[in-house]
Amino acid sequence: MRKNYIFSTVLITLSIVFFISCSKKDENIEIPTGFNDPIASFSYTGNDGPSPVTIVFTNASETIIADSAEYLWTFGEDGPTSTDKNPIHTFYNNTSNPKTKLITLQVTDQVSGRFQRRSQSLIILPSE
Repeated sequence: MRKNYIFSTVLITLSIVFFISCSKKDENIEIPTGFNDPIASFSYTGNDGPSPVTIVFTNASETIIADSAEYLWTFGEDGPTSTDKNPIHTFYNNTSNPKTKLITLQVTDQVSGRFQRRSQSLIILPSE
């Protein structure tokens, strides 16, 4: 009988310790002072000729903690999108005039929840 009592007491104690340790809230990550907003920035290469042209985008954005960001690229109004950090996209222009595409990168910092957008115009030459 005494063994059962000791076993039950130990089991209950361990259960309580386990429950308390599992129900602690995660500690919040402290945001460094003076750096709260992400900075969206990018460049591109490969826009050297007529359509179709494949362009490589290089993301130079800054966030509070490396790899804590989500990226959303838009390749022209109502155009395709990408969530890659450094996407590659092929543009087409089947008209006889140059087309302007507005490229937008939105960077959302997962730590602070803040975001910033940056846009650049790109001229796509017609196919030959």
